[in-house]
Amino acid sequence: MGFQTTSILAGPLNGARSKVFFYVFQVAPEWLACAVLLSVNVREMFGTGLWGDLKKK
Repeated sequence: MGFQTTSILAGPLNGARSKVFFYVFQVAPEWLACAVLLSVNVREMFGTGLWGDLKKK
């Protein structure tokens, strides 16, 4: 039971540095996924037109 804290401000895992590292590593994968999804032009990559695979010939 050595991992309990009596105060929300006490303990090594409640410091500002620990919280910054936690939130950076929590948010970084989401930002990376968004950047990858927004940087790829799927229509150009797969040669689809405005309405998907139903291109006029």
